[in-house]
Amino acid sequence: MSGSIPLGLYVKYSFMALVSMMVGSQIVHNHFKPLDDLEDYVEREFEKLKNDKNN
Repeated sequence: MSGSIPLGLYVKYSFMALVSMMVGSQIVHNHFKPLDDLEDYVEREFEKLKNDKNN
């Protein structure tokens, strides 16, 4: 372990870091809603590919 930290404390801090990252990412995801218009982006890219393939 780094810095002579006891294993229990190391596991506890690692777990809390993981939980805080998950909660933070969920808050950001709920605030900005990055996947709401995913279908539109995918459809546009498919259209671009079809147009490029035809040219």
